[in-house]
Amino acid sequence: MKFTSRNQIIELLKTQLATNQAQIEKGILRIYEYQTKDEQSSKDTRYYNLVGFRACDARILSSFAQYLLKGFHLSEKQMAIAKKKMPVYARQLVKQSIEKGLIVKASGSYVFSKGV
Repeated sequence: MKFTSRNQIIELLKTQLATNQAQIEKGILRIYEYQTKDEQSSKDTRYYNLVGFRACDARILSSFAQYLLKGFHLSEKQMAIAKKKMPVYARQLVKQSIEKGLIVKASGSYVFSKGV
């Protein structure tokens, strides 16, 4: 699938982060990965560095990430919370995917090279 702008990818990802359990869980883990180690351990946002969870989401989404890292899937109740909170992270996830080479710009279009 080709996209002419980052915003098209962001809008698609927002929809997926509000509806698709696998994408939500993957997104939580990817954002958590960008938290600093002390933010991960405290489940808090300590630095304004434009990566990781927002302060209002850090505690709950960090706990979800730690739960996922233990090999579990989110419960129905956890998923309902995540569906409301995760779409706001679409822009950050797209930016990370471009930096990691998962989304590349070729011939004026953005394409998924390995999947987001």
